[in-house]
Amino acid sequence: MANQEHVARLQEGPEAWNTWRVIHPEVQPDLSGANLSGMTLEGYDFHRADLSQANLSGCSLVGSSFFGADLQRSSLMGANLGRANFHAANLEFASLHETRIDKQTTFSKKWRLVWEIVNEVEPGRHLTQVDLENANLSGAELSGANLAGAAMRGAILRQSRLDGADLTSADLRDTNLQSSSVQGTHFEHALMDNAVLTGVKHWRRILRIAKKGSKNRPVEAAEVATATATATGGRVERFPRPQRHGVA
Repeated sequence: MANQEHVARLQEGPEAWNTWRVIHPEVQPDLSGANLSGMTLEGYDFHRADLSQANLSGCSLVGSSFFGADLQRSSLMGANLGRANFHAANLEFASLHETRIDKQTTFSKKWRLVWEIVNEVEPGRHLTQVDLENANLSGAELSGANLAGAAMRGAILRQSRLDGADLTSADLRDTNLQSSSVQGTHFEHALMDNAVLTGVKHWRRILRIAKKGSKNRPVEAAEVATATATATGGRVERFPRPQRHGVA
């Protein structure tokens, strides 16, 4: 929950805010969960601030510094990030969809890649063994992508297009694949413990291939009836964790 005094200080403008940060370096601004959508927050010093779950959609954040800031589960959808600094920022589960950047916008390598995936359509990407853990990739166009061996644990892939993608040996544990399109996708040897497959066609075969490391051809639309994972009584059907033999 945001500190309302800190939220109010934003209204005083960037000069007053940045001066306050200099005078009180011991204070970590708490803007967690704050609804700041549509605000002009250009040139602000947000380094190491807590902006987790904040709504920054549609904001103009030009020239602001988010160095080391916590932006977990925040929404930056539609924001202008020109010249903004996100170096060392935590962007796990954050939405970078439809954001605008320029050559001076700085991200770590991982989050720059996430930005590219959700904002630039490029079928057939070569993404073997990349780190996409806890990334928000909902709605991404990943058709034909080579994601073999990719670390994608906890990633959000709701309504993504993965048709023909290679996810062989990828780590998909705790990944949300709800309503994604996976026709012709390779899942051999993939780790899928607790993956959410609600609304995914042929989910039983997908799990069988992943669990057994099947070398069979990829999932085809005509192979299996259009079975879907379902939420029954509020419970989303998931791939169960493997049982350890000899452990109670």
